[in-house]
Amino acid sequence: MYSPAQVCAAAGGIKPTTLRAWHNIDGLTVGRHQENGHRGYSEVDVALVMWIARQTGADGAGLGYMNHAAAVKIANKLLEPLGAIWAGYRAGHATEVFQAMDAAAPMAFATPSAGGWDVEIFPTIGAWAGALIERRNRVRPPILIDLSTIMKRAAAAGSRMPDASASKETAR
Repeated sequence: MYSPAQVCAAAGGIKPTTLRAWHNIDGLTVGRHQENGHRGYSEVDVALVMWIARQTGADGAGLGYMNHAAAVKIANKLLEPLGAIWAGYRAGHATEVFQAMDAAAPMAFATPSAGGWDVEIFPTIGAWAGALIERRNRVRPPILIDLSTIMKRAAAAGSRMPDASASKETAR
């Protein structure tokens, strides 16, 4: 589990107050409260915070085309499916998981709706292409989310940041 400070640094140096606002105001569900009362973040949580920062421009270099409330709602809906993919990675099947993801090219669409955002996950490039063809006549195109890239960023974030439990053991 990673600390909020580690998450903020990985997400391009966003301020901890920004991360807290995403939790308290926008309802961000990534991260879990630990026994010590602090919030801890998994690699998937870190990757989704990085994605939000990139989409909203909060990282200083991002796209900045989406407001933070919308990005948080989409990230919340991606948390469970990405967590399932990450479980395969954590089980020691990293090569197989990433090869399968590269071959399938899973994608997600986020489409504005009356109730906020609808997120559809497509496990293969074929399913995604079929849905894209069906949507070609719609007025508002969906936002395309590359799930493979998010998961690769999660893996990279995990390898760059020291594990919080390992750093506590070395401090003793």
